[in-house]
Amino acid sequence: MNPSPHASSLSSPSSPGRDLVRRVQNLLADAPEEPRLVAEDLRRRLEANDRWLPLRAEIHLTKTRRSWTEALLMRDHDLEAEVSAWLEQRGGYDEFLARYRRYDPSMASSEWPRHYPFRILAGHGSISGGSNIFVFFPQALGLEPRGEADVFGFEFVDVWSNLFHETVFPCLRRAFDLTTQLEALTTLGASLDRTVYLAAVFHEIGHRSGFWKVSPAAHPELKISSFHRDVLGELATDSLLVKHLEEFPVLVYFVVFQRLFWFGRRGFKDDPRSALSNEDNDAWIGAYLWNSLRASGAIVATNGAWRLDAKRARASFGQIVDELDELGRRALSVGGAGQDEILSAWMKSRVPFVEGRGFHLPAELAEIFERCHDIVETPHFRPLVNLASFKQHGEIA
Repeated sequence: MNPSPHASSLSSPSSPGRDLVRRVQNLLADAPEEPRLVAEDLRRRLEANDRWLPLRAEIHLTKTRRSWTEALLMRDHDLEAEVSAWLEQRGGYDEFLARYRRYDPSMASSEWPRHYPFRILAGHGSISGGSNIFVFFPQALGLEPRGEADVFGFEFVDVWSNLFHETVFPCLRRAFDLTTQLEALTTLGASLDRTVYLAAVFHEIGHRSGFWKVSPAAHPELKISSFHRDVLGELATDSLLVKHLEEFPVLVYFVVFQRLFWFGRRGFKDDPRSALSNEDNDAWIGAYLWNSLRASGAIVATNGAWRLDAKRARASFGQIVDELDELGRRALSVGGAGQDEILSAWMKSRVPFVEGRGFHLPAELAEIFERCHDIVETPHFRPLVNLASFKQHGEIA
């Protein structure tokens, strides 16, 4: 069985040369700009398994403001096939999905998510600035979906790779011992693109599951703030990913180190006390994970460095799932504002909090971030080709 509907009929790569350049130029020139037409054009090209997708529109991504973007995106059909095969080698999509279904029998869908791996061949705007690693349509265009069939997402594999090589791996080398470096870099480093897309697929499946699901809709009885929903939704799906895909131990390193050294560290140079933990759900999760992994013994000090025990970390994520489930039951036992009060109290008990000042980074984590002061927090991303080359010169410069 090939679970991905996208991996079975792959488009043949176009031949390099002037024909390709002209084709690309025509794609960009003919791309629509009106939001509804943009969404329809992208969806049509996805359904046709096109390799190249033009994008010319104002879009709003999660980590940046709404702005004009012009880009040529390249769908990575080969990576879709590789991840499908990787799953089959270790149990199969149906087996892993069944674990989510047993966890939440009410899960709305068992379908492979409409979420695709892309590379940014050329472009400018927020999509290629390095701060955003995914996009969801039609929401990014300011449109509300008319149904689930309208929703699809792109995971920017090359942006992920850039931030790991420029930020995450350098911080890992700076803070963790050689044992951890070797274990992480010989597994995650050797399979980074596959791991990114595998995690992205099951990240979306996790969003369909449990108390903190958001797809296709949030739990109808949990009336909570968007910040609380974002914190718990992201933490829950990451924890379910590590717990349910235990045959992929590389996911421990992927989740832990990007949560600590990218999401968790963002904003530290401007605010070394809190970074972005008071305003960004992903940043708060980094601080929470540090405390959780320290408490469970999954991260320990050793000879002036830190060591990650991957097996203990995997068990810790299972404990986090249990903790979040209990928190969900508690929230459901009360109504109205009482739900947010429970969640706020829980967050304040898990990450250092000072009234009037907000959340603070754990002292140990702040010291690690200080060690990494000369490593860029959010690395600038450079697309494969200069967009002006297509427009001005008629050939790839």
